[in-house]
Amino acid sequence: MKLTWLLGLCTVPCLLFLPIEFMFPSSHSRFESSRFLLLFGSVIYGFLRVATFHPLFRPAYHEWLISTNWSIRQPLPFGPIGFRPMDAIFVVPMLIGWVVESGPLRPLLFAVTGYIVALLMMLEQSSNKRAVRAVLFLSGFGLLASIHELTAAIALVPLLAVALYSHRRVLARLPHIQPIHNLTKNARGTTVRIGKQSELDSRRTGYPFEQTSPTIRNSLYRVFDSRVSESLIRATLFGWLMFCVCYRLGFGHGHSVWLQEHRLTIAVLGAMIPVILGTFRLLCYVYLHRSPLGPISRLRSGQLIIPQYDIVVVAPLATFALALFVGLLTARIGLHPSFVIGLMAAVSLFCTLSLPPGYKEWHFTGGHRLDRRFGV
Repeated sequence: MKLTWLLGLCTVPCLLFLPIEFMFPSSHSRFESSRFLLLFGSVIYGFLRVATFHPLFRPAYHEWLISTNWSIRQPLPFGPIGFRPMDAIFVVPMLIGWVVESGPLRPLLFAVTGYIVALLMMLEQSSNKRAVRAVLFLSGFGLLASIHELTAAIALVPLLAVALYSHRRVLARLPHIQPIHNLTKNARGTTVRIGKQSELDSRRTGYPFEQTSPTIRNSLYRVFDSRVSESLIRATLFGWLMFCVCYRLGFGHGHSVWLQEHRLTIAVLGAMIPVILGTFRLLCYVYLHRSPLGPISRLRSGQLIIPQYDIVVVAPLATFALALFVGLLTARIGLHPSFVIGLMAAVSLFCTLSLPPGYKEWHFTGGHRLDRRFGV
């Protein structure tokens, strides 16, 4: 019953828009809007196919399930996550895809993509790093193979196999994994928090004890305080995916001619990556840690630079400079533009995650003042 409801939710907008495009066809492409709504709905269907039935997406379901004697050998009480014969109802969007001239296979591929994204979120929540890395690595081959529907379907098979196999291992460790979110509704319909987070919230001691506690409530420090090897793996995967995306979009095809005509596009895109990542790091570091002196106070006192605080700006600037140097060097050698952007992305993320100071070191030893309006 829930699958029928999900299918209706994702296909009704397309079906409602289809008669309009029959009566008023577009001069650019026939059924363009209906095609977009169908494929977008297919992705949502695949994502909700996991999110509706998985305990990690439903905190109350998770809390109830771990309190019972349920085991991995038994089916999930509220419905299966893996594919079952009842999933054959997805033939309806495939037929609609044939009507709107997108091909019957494309809605299925988009639905499987949404399904894999939801499983990837579940694997990330369970800290199953090997499975997450394998799925992300194989996703690059999926992007490269998505030029043709048949090759894309072949590339999605190992992705789906790895995700489903890892999903069973996650269910076996369900009592030791927290849900993706901890918001649910009580009998009155009010949104409340459940689980360990609600217990932590009830024990909050307030300013300044939380800010000076050796336990950091803010989870950002786990991102910026990871080991160098972990940062290197993440940066390599990010660079690989950026290379696959750029190559799939056609960056550098017709190498010499294309490179001459779109040199500015490559330069802007390559420069945006370290700028975005460096700005993200800077905002994360200064969000709860304010400068001892404001801009006006710095001008009045003549102390324009506070080394103990302004050191937080060094890492983003170094990230931009190093990524730009690597990009210019590899472009001058004559490497493929997609490879240049992927390498710049990998260097940018590695510098963002690894350059000192770490978040924990900055929080406890940085020359800043803690913001009392936010808990950390």
